[in-house]
Amino acid sequence: MRLIGLLALFRISIIKTFATNKDDRRRVEKALDVSGLPSGKGDTLALTKFQFEDFFNLYKNLSQRTEVEKVYDELVGTSKRRLMSTSQLVDFLNKTQRDPRLNEILHPYANTARARDLIQEYEPNKFNAQKGQLSFDGFLRYLMSEDNPIMAATKLDLSDDMDQPMAHYFINSSHNTYLTGHQLTGKSSVEIYRQSLLAGCRCVELDFWNGRTEEPVIVHGYTFVPEICAKDVLEAIAETAFKTSEFPVILSFENHCNPRQQVAFRRS
Repeated sequence: MRLIGLLALFRISIIKTFATNKDDRRRVEKALDVSGLPSGKGDTLALTKFQFEDFFNLYKNLSQRTEVEKVYDELVGTSKRRLMSTSQLVDFLNKTQRDPRLNEILHPYANTARARDLIQEYEPNKFNAQKGQLSFDGFLRYLMSEDNPIMAATKLDLSDDMDQPMAHYFINSSHNTYLTGHQLTGKSSVEIYRQSLLAGCRCVELDFWNGRTEEPVIVHGYTFVPEICAKDVLEAIAETAFKTSEFPVILSFENHCNPRQQVAFRRS
């Protein structure tokens, strides 16, 4: 009986994690069904059978990438099997992904051998890989891989160069930092600021609103999210801002406080 309870809990936990309303629930149940996972009310799944591939398929079906599908469909054209050929991948790598400003000697154009290597690495269907064809799943895996980084790996070694304008850096940032869940009905926590900064975040957001006392609060305005004390948040930031990194911390303020509360807060 205990095992059955654990199996049923798997499905309940997924729906509870991703669904906040009826529409979300239907979307999650559809994703479970399309992924070949139990989706009925009384269905269960043995935890030992939930492998990484099962997780990947569920994640893919939960977070549909329609913009990537559009790019993929434009590349494969009228292919009945909807598979990208090696030559089509070469064209994509050179004409779409490649920065034309790159030096051709240091950063040579992709060729058929390079495309075949990528297909072998990221195409989940072995039959497709042997024929040098890339499915949408394989294309998505490549785009999310280390072979398709947002910047050259060598640039990461320049993290100690702090003499450039701020716009030249990728900054580890957090939006609505105080939220622990849904941005309309979730909860807020001071502790999240500590966790974000300790994890290396260098930019946190603080939404200041008038408190019921003389001190401002931080809250997602016009929602059901509970408020937290702004002073407690600033103390948490001061405690943990430079525990993990010595780089500057950017405080992104969204100020909705009236002048009286702004003055009172500065004095405190």
